[in-house]
Amino acid sequence: MRTSQRSWWLVFGGGAAAAILALSWITTVVIDLEHEGLAARVEADYQSRLRLAMWRMEDWLGRRIDHESDRPWVEYQSYYAQQPAYTSILNEIRPGNVYIPSPLLNHDSEFFPLHFQLTADDVLTSPQVPEGNFRDLAESEYGIAETIAVKSEMLDEIRRLMELSTVSFQDSCVAAISNELVSAASLEDVFISILPGAPANDVESQTLQSKKEWTKRAQSRNIAQQAEAPRIYQGNQQIDIDTSQLTKATVDTGRMVPVWLGTIGPDGDNRLTLVRQVTVDDIPIYQGIVADWPRLCEALLEEIRDLFPQADLVPIPIDETTATATENRLVRIPAELAAQRPPVVPASMTSPARVTLMITWLAIGLAIIAGAVSLRSSIAFGEKRSRFASSVTHELRTPLTTFRMYSEMLADGMVSDESQRQTYLETLKDESGRLSNLVENVLAYARLEEGRAPRQHRAMTLADLVAHVEPQLRQRVDACDMSFDIDIEAPDDTPLHIDADAVSQILFNLVDNACKYAGGDGDGKIHLSARLTDDRIAFRVRDNGAGVPVAYARSIFVPFERGDRDETDPVPGLGLGLALSRGLARDFGGELSLESTGSDGSCFKLIIPLPA
Repeated sequence: MRTSQRSWWLVFGGGAAAAILALSWITTVVIDLEHEGLAARVEADYQSRLRLAMWRMEDWLGRRIDHESDRPWVEYQSYYAQQPAYTSILNEIRPGNVYIPSPLLNHDSEFFPLHFQLTADDVLTSPQVPEGNFRDLAESEYGIAETIAVKSEMLDEIRRLMELSTVSFQDSCVAAISNELVSAASLEDVFISILPGAPANDVESQTLQSKKEWTKRAQSRNIAQQAEAPRIYQGNQQIDIDTSQLTKATVDTGRMVPVWLGTIGPDGDNRLTLVRQVTVDDIPIYQGIVADWPRLCEALLEEIRDLFPQADLVPIPIDETTATATENRLVRIPAELAAQRPPVVPASMTSPARVTLMITWLAIGLAIIAGAVSLRSSIAFGEKRSRFASSVTHELRTPLTTFRMYSEMLADGMVSDESQRQTYLETLKDESGRLSNLVENVLAYARLEEGRAPRQHRAMTLADLVAHVEPQLRQRVDACDMSFDIDIEAPDDTPLHIDADAVSQILFNLVDNACKYAGGDGDGKIHLSARLTDDRIAFRVRDNGAGVPVAYARSIFVPFERGDRDETDPVPGLGLGLALSRGLARDFGGELSLESTGSDGSCFKLIIPLPA
C-alpha cells in the first residue's frame, strides 16, 4: 500500500513539475516579448522625435544658409562699381565712376560674423575689412573703426588656419563641392528621409516648395549677376579684366558647402566655413562665411530642447561618407546629433501580459493544490477503506467463529448438559447483539457520511432525556461488573429539543468504551454528570482507568483508528464509535471532545445546545 501511494505521489509530482516548468518557460518568453515590444515602442518614439528634431534644425539652418546663398557675389567687395548709372538728365555715367558700399561692410551676424573671398591667386579679402582709401572712407563715413579692427583679427585668424592646413583651402573647397551635401536633385530625398513619419501631402508640399524656391532663386541670381558683372578688386587695385567685356561676362554662382578649417575635435582649433565657388568668365573665386560654432550649436540645440534636453552637436570631418545623410547627421553642415536613447522602463505588474501570467500561475497553483488534495483524499479514502475492511474482518472473525463452533456443537448433540447448553445459547445471544451493534454503527456512520442521518428532534425535558438513556447505560455497565452513578446539576424541567436516540447512542458509545478500556484498571467506576451552563448542557462521562495517551488525543476521533491498539488487542472494537459519536453530536449542533487524559482516567464532554 505504501509503495502504491509513493508511486501515485511520484506521478503527481512529475506532472506538477512538468506543468510548472512549461509555465515558467512560457512566462520567460512572454516577458521577453513584452520587453522587446516596449523596446520597439521606445525606439519608435525615439526615431520619431529624432526625425522631428533633425527637420527643425535643418529648417532653421537652411533658411539662414539659403539667405547667404542668395546674396549677390559682388557684395563680397567692400565697394563695387554700380552700372548702369545715369544722371538726372539721363546722361549715362560710365562704369567705374560710381562705387557703392557693400551691404556686408557694416554687417554683423550673431552666427556668421565674417564674410570672406579668396581669389584664384590665393588673395584673401573680406567685405567687412576694407583696405587703403576704402578703409578710410568706411571709418569716416560709418564710424566702424573698432568693428573693422575686430573683423581684421578674425580674417587674420582665418588666413593663419589656411596657411597651417596641409591641404590648400582651394583644394578643400573643390573636394567639398564635389561631395556637396545638398542639391536640387536630392533635396526631395533629404526631406523625405528626415520626415518619414509626416503625412505624405505635407512632405511632398514642403519638398516641392523648397525645391521650386531654391531653383527660382538660383535662376534669378545667375541672371541678375550675369547682367551686372562689375569689376573685381583686390584691395584698391582693379583686376586686369577687359572692361569692355564685363557687361558680357558669364557668372556662375554655386551653392554654399561646408569646409572645416583647423583640427576637428573638442580641443582642436577649428572653424566652420560655408563656401561657394563663383566663376566669372572661367575665373574661379571662392566666397564664404565663417560660422560662430558655439553659438550656432546653441541655437540649433535650442530648437530641439523640448525633444532632447541633453543633446549635443558633434562636428565630424568632411569626406565621401559625409555626403550621405543618416538618421542623426545634419545635411547642411558636417555635424551629427548626439542624443541619448531613452532607457526601456520595465513594464508594471499591472500590464495585460503580466496580469494574464499571474492569473495563469494562480490557476495552475490552485489546480496543483486541488489535485494534491484530491489525490490525498483518494489515498486517504483508500486507506480508510482498507482499515475498514481490516477492522470489520477482525471484528467479525471472533463472533462468526463462535457462532459456527457453538452452533455445530449444539446441532450435533455434543452438549448434553442442559446448563452448559444454556450457557452456549447465552453466548450466542451476546455475540449476536454484539454483531447487531457493530452493523448498526457501520450503517449509522455511512448514513452520517452521506448526509442521510435521520433527525427525530422533539421537545422534552432533561429528566425525560436521562430516563431515556439511563436503563441502556446501566445494563452495559452491569454486564461488565462495574459501578455506575449519575450526577445531574441542572433542573429536571430544563427544556430540550433534541434527538434522544442520537444522544443515547453517543452516551452508550462513551460508556461502552469506558467498560472495555477501563474495566481492568482503577476502581471500576463510571461517572455520568450533567451541568447547565448558560445556553447549553454539558454531559461528562468519566472513568478511572489508564486514560488516553496524549499522542492519541486527536487520532481517536478518526474513523477506524484505535489509538495504540492493534489487531492483536483482545479488546474488541472497530475504532468507529468516537468518530460516529462526534459526527452525531455535530449533526444536531453539539460537540464531543476529550476533556482530560492521563493516568487519572479519561473524561469525554458532550455539549447539547438549549433551544433558543
